[in-house]
Amino acid sequence: WPGNVRELLNTIERLVVMARDTEVNPEDLPAGIAHFNPRAASAAPIASLAEMEKRHIQEAMLRSASLEDAARALGIDPATLWRKRKKYQLD
Repeated sequence: WPGNVRELLNTIERLVVMARDTEVNPEDLPAGIAHFNPRAASAAPIASLAEMEKRHIQEAMLRSASLEDAARALGIDPATLWRKRKKYQLD
């Protein structure tokens, strides 16, 4: 689904009220969704596991007051966080 959960719920409610039949057909969907191609939306390259880990660590460090808090939030030992910061060249 390309939108948020609230948009999905609103669309489902609209479909239940406005559907012409007991089944929802593509023509019942809003214009932007009727032609939505999930394969095209997911055509972006998949990040490697290492890149995802790096991003996750960066996010934890940004949201935490200290490196110890970041390690706790990540569920890893502070020494492990130190090694991963060194590996990914994070400051």
